[in-house]
Order: sequence, then structure tokens, then C-alpha cells
Amino acid sequence: MSGRREAAVFLRHCDGRMDLFRRERREIDGVSEEILLPAGENLPCAYIPGGQALPEGDAAALRFAGRVFAPPEPPLEPGMAVILRQRGQELRFITCGLPAAYPCHQEIPVQMDERL
Repeated sequence: MSGRREAAVFLRHCDGRMDLFRRERREIDGVSEEILLPAGENLPCAYIPGGQALPEGDAAALRFAGRVFAPPEPPLEPGMAVILRQRGQELRFITCGLPAAYPCHQEIPVQMDERL
């Protein structure tokens, strides 16, 4: 199966949509602020949950993590913000690693991001 046909099959099975944002620091009125710049809108995706205990400060907290399956374009980078809508829920993530890229899709590791 060609990469294009594989992508079409993959996208038919995605039941979520996501918006992507690149994080950028800018100085606004003498104050350094982090802003989110749109990098993709209403893209098909599927979220597969997973969880692991990650250290946070002095205590260990359960930070929900998982993977987002998305089309191969646009390429995702670590630190991007993801707002995902799937099965009636809106979830907010940050990408936390490089995606595994394939001809028909990419798999992106994510963790919850309360700052969004």
C-alpha cells in the first residue's frame, strides 16, 4: 500500500481533532512573556492514554501521559502545545519528545499541561 493510501486509511479511523501551537518567548512592554503561535488547526488525530508517576518537586505526582497519532504533516517538535477534542472531551497537552514518523502518520508522546 502506498503512503498516500495508508494515510487515507489511517485518517478514517481518527475520531479526534487537534489544534497545535508553537511556544515562543517575546518581550511585550518590557516584560518577557510566553505566547502561543498557531501551527495547525482542526487536524485529525487519535489520543491513546497511558499514565506514569513522574517526579514533580519534592513529591511524586501522577502526570497523565500518552500518545497522539496524527497525520505526518505538519511535523511536531518537543514543547508544542496541543489542544485535543475527542469523544466529547477537550484535553490540553505538551509534546514531550520527538515523534515516531511514518509515511502515513506520526506518533507523538504527550503529557498533560495545566498551563494552557
